[in-house]
Amino acid sequence: MTSGGHNYSVSLHDEQGANSTALLVEFLLNRNLQSHHAPITLAQKISRPVAILNTNTGRSCTVVFGPEGAVVYNQLVGQPAVIITASLDQILNLSQIRVKAGGLIAVGLRSTPGRRLMRDLRARKMVVKGLLRHPATALRAMVLLSTVCP
Repeated sequence: MTSGGHNYSVSLHDEQGANSTALLVEFLLNRNLQSHHAPITLAQKISRPVAILNTNTGRSCTVVFGPEGAVVYNQLVGQPAVIITASLDQILNLSQIRVKAGGLIAVGLRSTPGRRLMRDLRARKMVVKGLLRHPATALRAMVLLSTVCP
C-alpha cells in the first residue's frame, strides 16, 4: 500500500505455518490498509509490538509495526506493549467497529458489535493489557483492526 510516497505492507513471518490468529490479524490489517490511506500513518506511529491472544484457540500472534510495513508473527514475540486477550467473536466485533477521523472518533460503539465489545471490556471478558500504560499504542492497534471510514 502506498501513502505519501511510502509503501506499507503487512506480511506473515511464517506463511506456511501461520496459526489461525495470525492469519485473521494479517487479513484484517491488510483489509484496512488497502482500503483506506489514513491507517498507514497510525501503523507507522506504533513503535512497540502488539499481541493478540485468541481465547477460543489459545493461539496468539504478535504484530511488529515499522515505518515501511508490519510483520505478523506466530505466538508472543519480544515484549509486547499491548496484549489484547479476546475470543474470536470479540476480535470480529472489534473489526466491525466503525471509526472516522483517522480513528479518533469511534462511531460504531452504539452498534450491536460496539455494545457487545464495551460490555465485554467492562466485564473483563476481553482484556487489553497495556491500555493504561500505553494508551496510544492500544488505541491505534484497535483502530487498525476496526473498519475505518473515510
